[in-house]
Amino acid sequence: MSRFVVLVLDGFGVGAMEDAAEYRAADANANTCLHVLEYNPNLQLPNMERLGLMNIIGQEKNGMLFSDFATYGKSKLKHYGADTFFGHQEIMGTDPVRGTLQTFTSVFDKVACALTEKGYQVREYKLGNGAKVMGINDAALVSDNPANDPGQVFNVIGLASVTTFEEILKMSKIIREQVQVTRVIAHACDEITYKELEGCIEEHGLGLGSVNPIKLDFYEKNVKIRHLGYGVDETGQTPYLLGKYGVPVTHLGKFADLVPNPYGQNFSCVDTGELLRLFQDALKNQTNGLIAANVQETDLSGHEKDPVKYARILSMVDEALGTILKMLGPEDIMVIMADHGNDPTNGTFYHSREYTPLMVYGEGIPAGNLGVRETMSDVGATVLDYFQRDKAYKDSGLREVKTQNGTSFLDLLRPGLD
Repeated sequence: MSRFVVLVLDGFGVGAMEDAAEYRAADANANTCLHVLEYNPNLQLPNMERLGLMNIIGQEKNGMLFSDFATYGKSKLKHYGADTFFGHQEIMGTDPVRGTLQTFTSVFDKVACALTEKGYQVREYKLGNGAKVMGINDAALVSDNPANDPGQVFNVIGLASVTTFEEILKMSKIIREQVQVTRVIAHACDEITYKELEGCIEEHGLGLGSVNPIKLDFYEKNVKIRHLGYGVDETGQTPYLLGKYGVPVTHLGKFADLVPNPYGQNFSCVDTGELLRLFQDALKNQTNGLIAANVQETDLSGHEKDPVKYARILSMVDEALGTILKMLGPEDIMVIMADHGNDPTNGTFYHSREYTPLMVYGEGIPAGNLGVRETMSDVGATVLDYFQRDKAYKDSGLREVKTQNGTSFLDLLRPGLD
């Protein structure tokens, strides 16, 4: 065997799940893929068309037809809501644990006490709506995350020009121990000042406060990010298990920020052009193992409510796929999928709870419908199964392990494989 390649188009959902309205009423009619195509009637995605995208959404659009040669399906989200971090943990084999909705103000005193006991100096910023933002050592600010549903995520935004990323991460881990929200995100940037960061404090809905440095082009600067999830055990995830037993693993784009890969290579970036170049470089240089990449700007286009930009990013990816597919070897398998939806036309700023597509490519893989998978972890389980059947690893101990969650569908792709 050779390589298994996973490309996640962040936020590229293919229709609302049956329980979507229970999570958010606006999600009931969400369909990111279909609505982007309808908004952009001239949008053509010939490579995704060949890989079964129209089959997945169940209708032919913009002159694109059903494919008779595709191996395709879609997946449910097992994690609660629609979250990028937990979507990627789920993809790579985690059985998601639901966190508790908490505003940062509600846990401010508990967090402040824990940090103070560890020797940190804590400052309180009280906003007009009653919300609180926390300052730590004049080096970091802590707040609710404005880009996620209220109560799910806290941001720790620190200055690497004042302290180190490792110290910011240490603060974040103390906060993580005190709260039950789904994520605490540690950020470090060395190109802004504390005064500039203070200027980004703002009210964010009723009882919420945020630090929103978008106006400083924060995410276009030299930023390090680490996501600390609730109840996530990396030792049950595919990248950890593969790396432990000597299988090369490369994470590209936001994958490098989201999913632990302690034994492999990690290259973080946001720009789609850069991501696609890194992806092709990895295919040129890595002849074995897992390559996993995330196209983040699809998701950003959804947050920006910009279906035209969304279409432009999809076109870039589809054009690159024409080259990428030709770079795959006879034993390679590639899966193109998403982690949730982010419909730019449904009137909300947030992710939408949608099924995610599965487009699978590889020489000799039978065409047909893989059905609706119960969890995106089936992809991670399939990746692990692929390398477990590789004779190169038969004596490594890899064959004895499994992901925490998910069921492999490798037998549908390589029938009769030992």
